[in-house]
Amino acid sequence: MKNTIIILALLFINSPALFAGSSSVDPSNSFGDTGTIKRDSMVDISYKMINNKVYFKLTMINESKDGFYSMVREFGDGRFESVDIRKINANMISIPLLYCFVDEEIPSEDFKYVLRRISDEVTEVSRWDYCSTNYEICPVE
Repeated sequence: MKNTIIILALLFINSPALFAGSSSVDPSNSFGDTGTIKRDSMVDISYKMINNKVYFKLTMINESKDGFYSMVREFGDGRFESVDIRKINANMISIPLLYCFVDEEIPSEDFKYVLRRISDEVTEVSRWDYCSTNYEICPVE
């Protein structure tokens, strides 16, 4: 039963029509003007709230270095809480790779979701505000 729920959740995550806040790039254009492979190209990043859980998906192409993607909650008082983490494997396969994150226990206070790429250096990929009074999430402008 638990496996069925996980499979259904993954099907929801993989359905682009269900995701709000999505931005896409053409994955077929993974080569630069000079014919060299573009590295660390984001194809899509999106999120969706379903049944008091937040699902995020990040699609990347041609990861240049091994490392991790780390989704954390950042609170106004400076606290951080880990939400989910995914391993990055360097590749040049020019096929989009999907990284999924889920927050199953949303706190009852305002905070920001922050997605970071951790390898030789730490870079911020994206962040979103969570408003506990409206039970909604939105990208930080």
